Amino acid sequence: MKVLVYIQAMTGGGAEKNAVAIANNLQKIGHDVQLVVKHKNVITYEPEVPVECFEMTKSNGFIPAVWNLVKATFKLRGIKRKFKYDVCISLLPVENLVNILSGNPKKAIVCIRAFYSKTMRNRFYQVVFAKMFSLARYVASQTEEMKLDLTKNGIPEKKIVVINNGFDVEEILKKRDNKINSLENEKELYGQRNLITIGRIVTQKRQNDFIKIIKELQNYGDYKGIIIGKGRGYEEVLHKSISELEMEEKVTIVDYCNNPFEYFRDNQLFTLLSDVEGFPNVLVEAMISGVPVLSTKCPSGPAEILMDDEYGKLIPCLDNKDLTSSKLYDEHKELAKKIHTLFESGELSDMKQKGITRGKNYSYESIIKEWDKVISKGV
Repeated sequence: MKVLVYIQAMTGGGAEKNAVAIANNLQKIGHDVQLVVKHKNVITYEPEVPVECFEMTKSNGFIPAVWNLVKATFKLRGIKRKFKYDVCISLLPVENLVNILSGNPKKAIVCIRAFYSKTMRNRFYQVVFAKMFSLARYVASQTEEMKLDLTKNGIPEKKIVVINNGFDVEEILKKRDNKINSLENEKELYGQRNLITIGRIVTQKRQNDFIKIIKELQNYGDYKGIIIGKGRGYEEVLHKSISELEMEEKVTIVDYCNNPFEYFRDNQLFTLLSDVEGFPNVLVEAMISGVPVLSTKCPSGPAEILMDDEYGKLIPCLDNKDLTSSKLYDEHKELAKKIHTLFESGELSDMKQKGITRGKNYSYESIIKEWDKVISKGV
């Protein structure tokens, strides 16, 4: 079949990475695939398929954004006509909208990559986007919990298919074992017991709480923590907490790097404290890399990935609303005690082996079969 995969760029976050992976792997199993992007200035994820680029300028403000939406709609419509496609897969809300508006929505598959009710809080936009997305052939959600949330927001259940993200298991293991980054202070990064968290540095990821937990863990031994990620201003809060809690030698913040996987080698526990996720890629990447995982039971993804406590440890979402100070609360003390118990009990070894087994279920080879089934279905 002729398949278009439409995304804004070939650099950025999980959506862009997933789009390129879908295109590459569908091509490998015999489909005629073309990747369509709005921006081609930076390429982080290498496509193995032909690429058509709009070369759209980025917009600031409501009116320029609407004008760009109109231009993108007409440009994608032209590409659809030229390619004589069978199905067009899009990722991210604006690209999904353009996919629908650019013609023949019955050939469109739109991917919802966030927990709809939590990330789109304006009720008007919830209703409008739900109505538009319902016109597509299918709406692809990443988890069963996300599917349930979409049905509550008006998208017909028969339209929704659940397809998890896929992962290149061999590539992740190769990067874990290859030293790409120059870790000049590598010996200073690690203590006897090490925790790591990875993600955009924003309040919903609760990296400030991670710092407080590392502080409380000092009562039990030589624990250190690594935070990998970038943000827009929230890093200042983290640095302030590190200073006030005197954690300069215990907590390290690392910008996003070429190879975050190598940091998995010497860490014994991956910690995800998010209030909300879509499908937390990094949770699966940690499991594939052989790092036991502890995660909040946030919407959506962790509970399904870990199958409750079968393949990792789930904890309730944190209650405190204090996202900027260095004050410790009882839940930090309780969680630190729970983490220390995991280390002391020897349970991490069993969690590691189970996690590796579970992580391999998300290989591209497995997930692309689901995509193949969906794009081959009729309306």
